[in-house]
Amino acid sequence: MKRIIIKIGTNLLTDNHQRLDLNNMRHLIYQVADEQLKETTYEFIIVSSGAITSGAKHMNITPENLAEKQAAASIGQILLFQKYYEFFQTKNICVGQLLVTKDNFDDPEKKQNINQTINTLLKNNIIPIINENDSVSTEEIQFGDNDQLSAILAKNLSVDHLIILTNTDGLLDENNDVIPLLNNISDKELSLVEDSTSSVFSKGGMKSKLLAAKIALDANIKTTIANGRTENIIHKILSNTTIGTKIQP
Repeated sequence: MKRIIIKIGTNLLTDNHQRLDLNNMRHLIYQVADEQLKETTYEFIIVSSGAITSGAKHMNITPENLAEKQAAASIGQILLFQKYYEFFQTKNICVGQLLVTKDNFDDPEKKQNINQTINTLLKNNIIPIINENDSVSTEEIQFGDNDQLSAILAKNLSVDHLIILTNTDGLLDENNDVIPLLNNISDKELSLVEDSTSSVFSKGGMKSKLLAAKIALDANIKTTIANGRTENIIHKILSNTTIGTKIQP
């Protein structure tokens, strides 16, 4: 059984007006559903961003402080999960939700409970949808982005493949060409990207994705960084099509 984490970034789940991009969300979910239904060898875990963005749009605010971001997330988590539930349900697949904070993984008992919950869901053919619990996280205990969360989960859950979907085609070299394969992440690779970009709505850039891939690489886990708006991107990655940037031992 191959265990796969798919991290879906905010820019893939929302449009330029910060509304939920239901068409792209549906396209990604249906790919996961189709793979699970046709391939019994796969177990999928989804790490989803987008709660603050969609919640802020619903509140009609641009959050300017931690309290407003937390309030927006409390709404956005409901809006997001409702759509995940609806889209997967049309394929007769059940999903469960987990909201975690960074300090959960510093506590051995809490970390064990998270792992047990996820493993129990997977054992019962239920796809876990995981997000940082932005409604209660303080700035001091935030992951900063779900890239790091997805890598920590991959390491803790003995995942075979971490797929990080973003709105770029992968890691670009000096000529803006996609680097198809990396076997190491050093200062050389990190120098190709600027420091993690940050905005009100999106907390991670390509550097954060490379740092997440390094966590996975150190645990002997393969990572693929690819464009989540490419048609059938999940199917292509799982069929070993040359696409995006693969980081593997």
